[in-house]
Amino acid sequence: MDADGLKKHILAYWEPFHLPNVHNMAMFPLALILGFAFQSAKLPISDLPKDIVKMRPANGIAARVDGIEIKVSDVDALLWDWRKDDVLDDLIAYRLVKAEATKMGLKATDTEIKEAVNKLFQAISDTLDKGQDLQSAMLSQGTTLSRVHMRVATEVLMRKIILASFKPQEFIDISTITIKPNSDSLADLKSAIELADGVYQRLQRGENFDAVLLSVAKDPNAIKARGKVGWRKESALPEQTRKELNTLKAGQFTKPAQTVNGIQVFRIDQFGRDAKGENLTALQDWYVGGMRVQVVDKLRKAAKIERF
Repeated sequence: MDADGLKKHILAYWEPFHLPNVHNMAMFPLALILGFAFQSAKLPISDLPKDIVKMRPANGIAARVDGIEIKVSDVDALLWDWRKDDVLDDLIAYRLVKAEATKMGLKATDTEIKEAVNKLFQAISDTLDKGQDLQSAMLSQGTTLSRVHMRVATEVLMRKIILASFKPQEFIDISTITIKPNSDSLADLKSAIELADGVYQRLQRGENFDAVLLSVAKDPNAIKARGKVGWRKESALPEQTRKELNTLKAGQFTKPAQTVNGIQVFRIDQFGRDAKGENLTALQDWYVGGMRVQVVDKLRKAAKIERF
């Protein structure tokens, strides 16, 4: 894996937390050697396992060059000058999420965080080039285990916050065949409705969904996806379609309905209320991904953030 690939894997945990009007470095932020107080008067660094945080050298010497010492105090001033915004971005995000989770009575256990970190590292390791070392690849991008640990801990808490409002019965997994009128004229609309009715009748007779789709679809993206839409809120469907859902089962089809996309026939692939195991996890992942930015924005607006 190249540097960009490694970055994408780790930034996937953190992208929504970048605060506005803040300098973002090309390398990974989240240096944890600076403290930032929060509710319980602890420092965020105290939430990290001690064995993964590299502390200052006890002798006050950071390095020697031809016998000439570079002191920790020399590094401190430059770290504050060069990396302050990077550090504060991540610590502010951690503070916001941790405070909200505490208010909601939610916690991230050490086991949960460790499992999530291991899962991320496994995903990265699986894509490394032969002979490439994970730790070396991470260090080349300016990140360490402690940096990833805090990001993942924040993500675990964020997921819990979002899923507290999750109601699987509100969602449905669907595919669709869409017939778009050639124009806004009544004649073209009528033709589209007649074609969609024909599609519905063919599906009701048991014709293969993919075959019917390919016989009428013009959108290359719809063809490539085989009509798959994925999880959506039931409330996003047309009223006529929502009423039909009570009489249908997974694998069945709704009657044609007019939407902003055209005339659509929907196949019910799965009801959220029936989702279990990997299917439920996939629905939760989709929901968390869709809600993350909204929740982060809400936390930012509710907090008083002062930078000095």
